Amino acid sequence: MRALFGTRGYMAAKIEPQPEMDDAQASVKYVLHVDEGGIYKMGDLDLRGLDTRTTARLVNDWKLRGGDAYDSSYPKRFLKEAAEDFEPMGPWKISMHESLDQKEKTVDVTIRFDPAGH
Repeated sequence: MRALFGTRGYMAAKIEPQPEMDDAQASVKYVLHVDEGGIYKMGDLDLRGLDTRTTARLVNDWKLRGGDAYDSSYPKRFLKEAAEDFEPMGPWKISMHESLDQKEKTVDVTIRFDPAGH
């Protein structure tokens, strides 16, 4: 559920299950208490490990702009779409990090590209 909330910008959502036992029916019902925690916005995008031209092109292709509601599923979709651009250059080790700013309610994204095997 947390991943689903993250696609809508709720990066600090807290979900607390409360079990309700029914001994007579030998069953348990769970009531989920959800605190969405506010919508986080896209902060800064930092791409590392690529040449200047490729970095500029990828930054331009990145559709989440500063101030847009953050979608935690977007970086993986973006990388999947961009992967075909990197295949001719050989295999890459790609790592991604989301940094949440609790005060500003923003998410900064850092994506690092390293040639595989290095």
